[in-house]
Amino acid sequence: MSTVVDCSLADSSISEFSDTKPLLDVQEACSMLDYAEIEEDDCEVVADVYLWDELPSEEGVDDVEIEIDDANDVFVDLHPGCDLLFAFDNSMTHRARAPDGLDANLLNLSDGGKNTKLTRPGWYMSQNADGSVTRVEQPMQTAAGIQKGLKTILTERGKFMDSGGGPLRKICNFCKGRVSIQERIAGGFHIQKCCAVRVLSEEPDFAEQKEWLTEEVEKLGHSVIFYPKYHCELNFIENIWGWLKSHHRSNCSYNFRDLSEGLPQTIETGIPLAFIRRAARSCFRFMNAYRLGLVGPLLDYAVKKYSGHRRIPAGVTAAALQEGYDKCTARGKGTK
Repeated sequence: MSTVVDCSLADSSISEFSDTKPLLDVQEACSMLDYAEIEEDDCEVVADVYLWDELPSEEGVDDVEIEIDDANDVFVDLHPGCDLLFAFDNSMTHRARAPDGLDANLLNLSDGGKNTKLTRPGWYMSQNADGSVTRVEQPMQTAAGIQKGLKTILTERGKFMDSGGGPLRKICNFCKGRVSIQERIAGGFHIQKCCAVRVLSEEPDFAEQKEWLTEEVEKLGHSVIFYPKYHCELNFIENIWGWLKSHHRSNCSYNFRDLSEGLPQTIETGIPLAFIRRAARSCFRFMNAYRLGLVGPLLDYAVKKYSGHRRIPAGVTAAALQEGYDKCTARGKGTK
C-alpha cells in the first residue's frame, strides 16, 4: 500500500544554489509521477498535507533532517506499514544540495577561500597499467584541513587540461551564461572540456550528487519526486494556498495580530478534508490529460468536462474531446 505525502514549504524564496538538471517535458514528467497511476483500492486516500512554517536555514545543517524526521514521525503514525512518497515543488531551494554536498559551481579554482564550505569526500575511477579500473576515494581537504579547489581536485584525477592540452580556466563564458549545447558547437567550444567547472561537474561523484531533501528522505527508506517546473496545476498544495488566502480574505479583521494567530490555527484544523481530496483529484486529471497528449484549450476543456473524475475516462479519445470542444466554442462557451 502507498501513501502520497505532499510536503511544500510555506516560504517560496529562492536560494543562490544553481539547478543544473535539464527541464523535463511536462508529458514526460507526468509519466514519472507514478502515484497518479495508483488505483484507489491500492492506495490510502491522498489527503495528508504537511506544511513547514519556514525554510531550512543554510547555517543549520540539522534543519532539513529535523523537518524530514518530524514529517516521517507524523505519517508513520498515521499510516503504519505504508510506503511514503514525498512530493516537492521543483524550486531551486528544494533542489539545493547539502551544505557539504559536491558542487563544482561552489568551489574556487585554487585551494581555500573565505566563504568556501568544506565538502564531503569524493571518488573517481583510476585506470591501472594492466587496463583494469580501480575506484579511488578522494579527500576534499588538504592535510592542513583546507578545502581543495578545482585545480587540485582535477589535477589529482589527471584531468586538469583542456582539449588542447593546456590548463583549464575556472568557468568559460558559455557555461557562465548557460548557453545551449548547440550554441557551444556553433561557437567552436569543446563540449566536454571547456572549463574546470564543467569537467568536474561531469565526474561521476559530482554528477550523482543528490539533493539534500532526497538524501534525507531516502535515509528513512522513502521516495521523493519533484513536480515539473512552471506547472503549478500539477501540485495540489497550490490549491490549498489559494483556499487559505480566500478564507482569510473573507474573514479579515484587518489586524495583523489576528492574522498571525489565526493562520496557524486554520492550517492545523481549518482546511476541509473534502477540499484537499478534491484538489488532489483535479491535479490527477491534469496529469492524466498531459499523458494523453492534450495541451492548451483542449486540455482545459477535458479537465473541466470530467471534473467529477480522477482521470479522463479510458474510452474517451482525443478526437471526441476535440469534437466536443469545437461544439462548445461554436456556442461561444469555450472552456470558461
